Amino acid sequence: MPAPPPPSVSRSGAETAWDSDDSAPDRRLGRRAVLGLIPLAALGAASGCGLRWERGAPQLPIVPSARAYPGAAALRTELAASRSAHAAAQAWSVAGGPVLSRVLLRVHGEQIAALIARLESVSEPVPPAESGTAATSPSGSPTASPSGRSEDDARARLLEAEAAGLREVDALAAAPAADRALLAGCLVTRAQAARLLGAGALQAPRRPAAGSVEQAVDLLATVRPVVYGLEVATARVVVAGGERAQVARASLDAARRQRQFLEQQAGNTAPAAPLGYVLDDPVDTPADAAKLAHRLLTDLADAHVRAVAAAPPTSADTPGAAPQVVASLLSWAREAEWWRGQWGAGPRALGVA
Repeated sequence: MPAPPPPSVSRSGAETAWDSDDSAPDRRLGRRAVLGLIPLAALGAASGCGLRWERGAPQLPIVPSARAYPGAAALRTELAASRSAHAAAQAWSVAGGPVLSRVLLRVHGEQIAALIARLESVSEPVPPAESGTAATSPSGSPTASPSGRSEDDARARLLEAEAAGLREVDALAAAPAADRALLAGCLVTRAQAARLLGAGALQAPRRPAAGSVEQAVDLLATVRPVVYGLEVATARVVVAGGERAQVARASLDAARRQRQFLEQQAGNTAPAAPLGYVLDDPVDTPADAAKLAHRLLTDLADAHVRAVAAAPPTSADTPGAAPQVVASLLSWAREAEWWRGQWGAGPRALGVA
């Protein structure tokens, strides 16, 4: 009697399926048949020809398991920190906090959504959110604080949540470049919130620097127009005797320092600075000056956040950016965002675009 035909193998989908045929006399595979299929299965796994293995599938000795996304830990850590800040902002709002509490509630909500979307895009599980600590009424007005905390206590807890982990840059530096702008933006947002709540400025490197000469030149293309525009805005505010004259001078000095460090690093590679730049709108009043400063400092902070993502790798064996470079770019972004706020702009969610 001729031997029955070998079973067919379906190679589509996330798992290998055996065809079933109840009419066949015997579907059991002998030892020799199984051994004969192992090299073929191993070859298919090595070449990736149509086989896709899910991370949750059972382990097989001839199939390598899928690896976790290398940036997942950093994304989850920041997601937990942003969720804590969001819950603390909600508790402060419920306890009678000012408008800032509700602004931070919205801002952290935007960044939480962006972090979750990023985890889902790389097929990583999203940790469930912990139970909230505050509530609002159906009309949107705050209800009584469930814990009975005072507004001062709730504010202090929010400051603690905002400041958590802001000095730790190693995880950000080691994260994949595709995640660094989002993570850096979250850190800058929380640092700004902490300062608005009374925390001091974080220590910056003594001699900050971009990741390379080329990156310094690229950043100068943003910093130089910012300096010019702030010179115009400062002149208008000072001449008019505006209330933000001191803020204007200080923000201009900060932008000039950034330009100086970058020009020193770029050296002769940097092109000569033009004599001036064309402004989008006339600056006739202190209100015009504030509007211009908001836009320029927004551009400056965003440029440094993007630069964190574009920082060159330390080496071929270590693809992450150098921590000292990341610390420098973060400090410049925090500085720009701080002076943006001093010109009257509210907190915002950086890095979500």
